[in-house]
Amino acid sequence: MPRGLSVAQIERTTRELLASHHHVTVRDVMQALRTQFGGCGRTERICKILKRLESQRQAPAAPSSASAASEDLRALRERVQIAEARAALSEERERQHQDLWASRYAEKVAALEKQSLRATNRANGVTHEQYLRVYQRATELARRLAKYEDPDKPATAAQD
Repeated sequence: MPRGLSVAQIERTTRELLASHHHVTVRDVMQALRTQFGGCGRTERICKILKRLESQRQAPAAPSSASAASEDLRALRERVQIAEARAALSEERERQHQDLWASRYAEKVAALEKQSLRATNRANGVTHEQYLRVYQRATELARRLAKYEDPDKPATAAQD
Protein backbone atom coordinates (compact mmCIF):
# COMPACT_ATOMS: atom_id res chain seq x y z
CA MET A 1 0.00 0.00 0.00
CA PRO A 2 1.50 3.35 -0.99
CA ARG A 3 2.54 5.77 1.67
CA GLY A 4 0.79 8.75 0.03
CA LEU A 5 -0.67 9.79 -3.27
CA SER A 6 0.76 12.63 -5.31
CA VAL A 7 -1.32 15.62 -6.30
CA ALA A 8 -0.94 14.60 -9.96
CA GLN A 9 -2.43 11.16 -9.27
CA ILE A 10 -5.41 12.62 -7.40
CA GLU A 11 -5.97 15.29 -10.08
CA ARG A 12 -5.80 12.76 -12.93
CA THR A 13 -8.33 10.47 -11.25
CA THR A 14 -10.59 13.39 -10.37
CA ARG A 15 -10.45 14.75 -13.95
CA GLU A 16 -11.40 11.31 -15.29
CA LEU A 17 -14.40 11.17 -12.97
CA LEU A 18 -15.44 14.73 -13.84
CA ALA A 19 -15.24 13.90 -17.54
CA SER A 20 -17.37 10.77 -17.19
CA HIS A 21 -19.92 11.95 -14.60
CA HIS A 22 -21.94 15.15 -14.29
CA HIS A 23 -21.86 15.24 -10.49
CA VAL A 24 -18.85 13.93 -8.56
CA THR A 25 -18.57 13.71 -4.79
CA VAL A 26 -15.53 13.38 -2.55
CA ARG A 27 -16.59 9.81 -1.77
CA ASP A 28 -16.60 8.99 -5.50
CA VAL A 29 -13.04 10.29 -5.86
CA MET A 30 -11.87 8.43 -2.74
CA GLN A 31 -13.39 5.17 -3.95
CA ALA A 32 -11.76 5.54 -7.39
CA LEU A 33 -8.39 6.28 -5.73
CA ARG A 34 -8.72 3.21 -3.51
CA THR A 35 -9.53 1.09 -6.55
CA GLN A 36 -6.63 2.40 -8.65
CA PHE A 37 -3.91 2.94 -6.03
CA GLY A 38 -5.00 0.99 -2.98
CA GLY A 39 -5.35 4.15 -0.86
CA CYS A 40 -7.03 7.49 -1.05
CA GLY A 41 -5.36 10.08 1.17
CA ARG A 42 -6.95 12.64 3.47
CA THR A 43 -10.51 13.74 2.80
CA GLU A 44 -9.67 17.42 3.25
CA ARG A 45 -6.92 17.28 0.61
CA ILE A 46 -9.14 15.46 -1.89
CA CYS A 47 -11.98 17.91 -1.26
CA LYS A 48 -9.72 20.91 -2.00
CA ILE A 49 -8.49 19.35 -5.23
CA LEU A 50 -12.03 18.42 -6.31
CA LYS A 51 -13.34 21.94 -5.64
CA ARG A 52 -10.46 23.52 -7.55
CA LEU A 53 -10.96 21.25 -10.55
CA GLU A 54 -14.74 21.76 -10.53
CA SER A 55 -14.30 25.55 -10.47
CA GLN A 56 -11.82 25.31 -13.37
CA ARG A 57 -14.31 23.21 -15.31
CA GLN A 58 -17.14 25.70 -14.70
CA ALA A 59 -15.08 28.83 -15.41
CA PRO A 60 -14.95 28.31 -19.22
CA ALA A 61 -18.73 27.88 -19.20
CA ALA A 62 -19.07 31.61 -18.44
CA PRO A 63 -19.45 33.89 -21.48
CA SER A 64 -15.97 34.50 -22.78
CA SER A 65 -16.75 36.97 -25.51
CA ALA A 66 -17.91 40.53 -25.08
CA SER A 67 -20.79 40.00 -27.49
CA ALA A 68 -22.25 37.19 -25.36
CA ALA A 69 -21.96 39.34 -22.24
CA SER A 70 -23.60 42.29 -23.96
CA GLU A 71 -26.39 40.00 -25.22
CA ASP A 72 -26.98 38.76 -21.67
CA LEU A 73 -27.02 42.33 -20.40
CA ARG A 74 -29.50 43.35 -23.10
CA ALA A 75 -31.76 40.40 -22.21
CA LEU A 76 -31.62 41.29 -18.52
CA ARG A 77 -32.46 44.93 -19.26
CA GLU A 78 -35.40 43.82 -21.37
CA ARG A 79 -36.67 41.61 -18.54
CA VAL A 80 -36.35 44.53 -16.10
CA GLN A 81 -38.33 46.80 -18.45
CA ILE A 82 -41.06 44.19 -18.78
CA ALA A 83 -41.22 43.76 -15.00
CA GLU A 84 -41.38 47.53 -14.46
CA ALA A 85 -44.19 47.87 -17.01
CA ARG A 86 -46.08 45.05 -15.29
CA ALA A 87 -45.62 46.72 -11.91
CA ALA A 88 -46.82 50.10 -13.25
CA LEU A 89 -49.91 48.45 -14.74
CA SER A 90 -50.60 46.69 -11.46
CA GLU A 91 -50.31 49.94 -9.52
CA GLU A 92 -52.68 51.70 -11.95
CA ARG A 93 -55.24 48.91 -11.59
CA GLU A 94 -54.98 49.07 -7.80
CA ARG A 95 -55.51 52.86 -7.86
CA GLN A 96 -58.59 52.45 -10.09
CA HIS A 97 -59.93 49.74 -7.78
CA GLN A 98 -59.48 51.96 -4.72
CA ASP A 99 -61.12 54.92 -6.49
CA LEU A 100 -64.10 52.79 -7.51
CA TRP A 101 -64.78 51.58 -3.99
CA ALA A 102 -64.19 55.01 -2.47
CA SER A 103 -66.81 56.50 -4.82
CA ARG A 104 -69.28 53.69 -4.06
CA TYR A 105 -68.77 54.22 -0.34
CA ALA A 106 -69.30 57.97 -0.73
CA GLU A 107 -72.53 57.31 -2.68
CA LYS A 108 -73.86 55.04 0.07
CA VAL A 109 -73.01 57.58 2.78
CA ALA A 110 -74.74 60.34 0.83
CA ALA A 111 -77.83 58.15 0.29
CA LEU A 112 -78.03 57.33 4.02
CA GLU A 113 -77.67 60.98 4.98
CA LYS A 114 -80.39 61.95 2.50
CA GLN A 115 -82.64 59.21 3.87
CA SER A 116 -82.14 60.33 7.48
CA LEU A 117 -82.81 63.96 6.49
CA ARG A 118 -86.05 62.91 4.81
CA ALA A 119 -87.10 60.98 7.89
CA THR A 120 -86.45 63.90 10.25
CA ASN A 121 -88.06 66.46 7.94
CA ARG A 122 -91.36 64.60 7.68
CA ALA A 123 -94.07 66.68 9.32
CA ASN A 124 -96.67 63.92 9.48
CA GLY A 125 -94.30 61.06 10.21
CA VAL A 126 -93.35 59.57 13.57
CA THR A 127 -89.81 58.50 14.34
CA HIS A 128 -89.03 55.09 15.72
CA GLU A 129 -88.03 56.52 19.10
CA GLN A 130 -91.32 58.45 19.38
CA TYR A 131 -93.35 55.39 18.47
CA LEU A 132 -91.49 53.25 21.00
CA ARG A 133 -92.03 55.73 23.82
CA VAL A 134 -95.76 56.05 23.04
CA TYR A 135 -96.12 52.26 22.84
CA GLN A 136 -94.34 51.76 26.17
CA ARG A 137 -96.51 54.42 27.81
CA ALA A 138 -99.71 52.87 26.34
CA THR A 139 -98.68 49.45 27.64
CA GLU A 140 -98.04 50.86 31.11
CA LEU A 141 -101.39 52.63 31.13
CA ALA A 142 -103.19 49.48 29.95
CA ARG A 143 -101.57 47.55 32.80
CA ARG A 144 -102.65 50.15 35.35
CA LEU A 145 -106.17 50.29 33.94
CA ALA A 146 -106.48 46.49 34.05
CA LYS A 147 -105.73 46.62 37.75
CA TYR A 148 -108.77 48.86 38.41
CA GLU A 149 -111.19 47.06 36.10
CA ASP A 150 -110.91 43.50 37.50
CA PRO A 151 -109.88 43.37 41.17
CA ASP A 152 -110.04 39.53 41.26
CA LYS A 153 -107.53 39.22 38.46
CA PRO A 154 -103.87 39.49 39.64
CA ALA A 155 -101.70 42.20 38.11
CA THR A 156 -99.09 39.69 36.88
CA ALA A 157 -101.63 37.94 34.63
CA ALA A 158 -102.45 41.25 32.95
CA GLN A 159 -98.79 41.77 32.10
CA ASP A 160 -98.65 38.65 29.90
